[in-house]
Amino acid sequence: MRSIQGCWQTSSTDVPLRQRLQARQLETWRNGHWINHLSMVAAAGLIVIAAGPLISPSIAGLWLGALLLNPAILNSRWRRRPSTKARMNVFPRRLLQALLTGFLYQGVASWLYLIGPDPLRLLIGLITCGVLCSGALGFARNPQVGLVWLGSLGLANIVVLGISGRDNDRLLVLAMVAYVLVLSKDMLVTSREFVRRCEAEFEAERQSHMVSLLLSEFEGSSQDWFWETDARGCITHASPRMSEVLGTPASALPGQSLVAVLAAKAPQDAEGHAARQLLAGHFGRSKPFRDLVVPLQTGTECQWWSLGGRPMLNPAGVVQGWRGLGTDTTAMRRHERELQRLANTDGLTGQTSRRGFQDHLRACFSAGSEQRSVALLMIDLDGFKDINDAHGHAVGDALLQAVARRMADIATPDMVLARLGGDEFAVILPGDSEPGHAESVGWQMLMALRAPFQLEALQVDVRASLGLAHAPAHGDSDVELLRSADMALYAAKAAGRDRLQVFDQAIGQRAQHRALVTRELADAIARQELDLDYQPVFDARTGHATGAEVLLRWHHPRLGTLAPGAFIALAEESGLITSIGTWVLRQACHEAASWPASQRVAVNLSVRQLHDPHLIDEVRQILIDSGLPPHRLELEVTESALAEEQTALMQLSALKTLGVLLALDDFGTGYSSLSYLQRFRFDRLKIDQSFVRPLRQPDAVEQLALVRAVIELARALRLRCTAEGIEDDTQAAALRALGCDELQGFQLGRPMSATAWRQCISASTPDTASS
Repeated sequence: MRSIQGCWQTSSTDVPLRQRLQARQLETWRNGHWINHLSMVAAAGLIVIAAGPLISPSIAGLWLGALLLNPAILNSRWRRRPSTKARMNVFPRRLLQALLTGFLYQGVASWLYLIGPDPLRLLIGLITCGVLCSGALGFARNPQVGLVWLGSLGLANIVVLGISGRDNDRLLVLAMVAYVLVLSKDMLVTSREFVRRCEAEFEAERQSHMVSLLLSEFEGSSQDWFWETDARGCITHASPRMSEVLGTPASALPGQSLVAVLAAKAPQDAEGHAARQLLAGHFGRSKPFRDLVVPLQTGTECQWWSLGGRPMLNPAGVVQGWRGLGTDTTAMRRHERELQRLANTDGLTGQTSRRGFQDHLRACFSAGSEQRSVALLMIDLDGFKDINDAHGHAVGDALLQAVARRMADIATPDMVLARLGGDEFAVILPGDSEPGHAESVGWQMLMALRAPFQLEALQVDVRASLGLAHAPAHGDSDVELLRSADMALYAAKAAGRDRLQVFDQAIGQRAQHRALVTRELADAIARQELDLDYQPVFDARTGHATGAEVLLRWHHPRLGTLAPGAFIALAEESGLITSIGTWVLRQACHEAASWPASQRVAVNLSVRQLHDPHLIDEVRQILIDSGLPPHRLELEVTESALAEEQTALMQLSALKTLGVLLALDDFGTGYSSLSYLQRFRFDRLKIDQSFVRPLRQPDAVEQLALVRAVIELARALRLRCTAEGIEDDTQAAALRALGCDELQGFQLGRPMSATAWRQCISASTPDTASS
């Protein structure tokens, strides 16, 4: 039932909306029911003419008169009685009028149908079907009335056909039922579409009204403003806010060019000129635009407005005008500028940040800049990490601020001093045309940084390495110039630090060579170019071999066989040392597993390896895979690997838990060796060859005393002691006399291949049983 009611009622519960729909239905019915009524009168007239003598003129006149005057009589009576219930509800009234008119027609038509001949009966049937169809269409806007009217007349026709007594009429009963049902369905569908159209129309009117109210409210209270122009760009409408901002009376704006009005208030600079050009270009292209920022000078301050607009087109697609919105973006613009300033300023030193430095350097090579020479100084503090670790980050930050102040005192206003991060600074010298000017600035900064820094009660000494490159001689782009200055800085550090290095072709070639070797080293393992040699270690008393130290070799296809000193530093810098070190450890353990049980293998651990969180798991797995007992693996670390004590202590303790031996290599070359022996659990000390080499001299009394002290210290701490770098019998004899446990060097045994070492230990060791 609800679905049928939905054909003439809205689903909304809004009472005013329902009333508007009923008013629209009534209005439509009122405008069209006279046509339906006159068509029924015309149909009755045709029947009268066709009936001829069967109906007397008086009856025919009364019938046609009643049909014609019935609506007028009823309407006049209802208008004279405005307080009746019929006046209160128009639908029952219309229903009564429709039924009365329908039965007036149906009564006489049915009588003539029953008494008339077949030709008349056929004509009456056809005319009646037309009347039913016309009524269904007429009542489509009021289907609740139409359903009653159609059902009543259809039922009357069915009764007439049923009592006529003719066999054919009984068959026509079914046809009449189907016909009435089809007309009812079509009437309901038409009514439902009418209701939906009315709802859509009412909703569009509501939204339009709401938009009008909002726009009125918006124009009256918003900081934004609307504008509208004709096809020429002349203002036809402007919000009060627009005239207020421009300082122009609202009455004076219509007819003026929008571009000209804004140009009069825009600052006469590059930004204002570009904005005017863009706005005029948008009008010329006749395409929508948005977010066009236009600067406006209002009083003593500058504001920024973002304009957006779209063309108004006629049906032919021709632009008739423009309509758009202006938005005040001054606060956002100022906020963006502040964010940009903060992003381009280093928070610690107040100098230019890395981002600002990159922008400035890039601008020196931009297409719009003049072709001038540019110099770039890269500055890196030497030993800053040690100061930061020793005195804390607060002292480190204060030192960086003091360093920046000293360099800022030297830099001129046209230079750009930037802190790139950490202890790295840079200076851009744009337009540097004098060959020695940039070098002079670099030397001034170098000398200024050599003076001690007084940080409250603490005096700090720091040095710096500087790299200098010129454009276009050392690079014709910001990337190339920066790369050249970086290479010069690296060369300054490699040459001993605390110096200024100017880029030259030799530095570039060395850097390219290093980069090439680094790339080749990354593929060396896959190409099976790495190999291991083994240098024997001998018992000082018996002379028997006790093991071997692993030495890495790189069989380079172009450079020949390279010792570790030629590429280990590159491996450390590039991070390749971790994967190479793991490969060395695995190969060494698998090889040592085939040696006699008395032989151990010594493998060096790099700084990166010792601090690798996966080291312990890798060592454990390698020992399991190779089958080498942990006590036959000796891992050697240098003092530099122990700088980060907490991590080193944790890693070394975990290695001791695995059962491997630990050796402190190159003992005596660092300033903290004794403190390391106190904090870390080592099994062996290896005396650096720099202490052993002087023992070749017969008068090396002081060197002999130093070596004796180291050996006695190791014995007191219950550590084994190994001396490396034995090159003659004099050194070996002296070390045996001092009680050194083991000896290693070229005099006793040179590095050899794995095959040669296996043959050596098979012939020289008393215990040849495999592990």
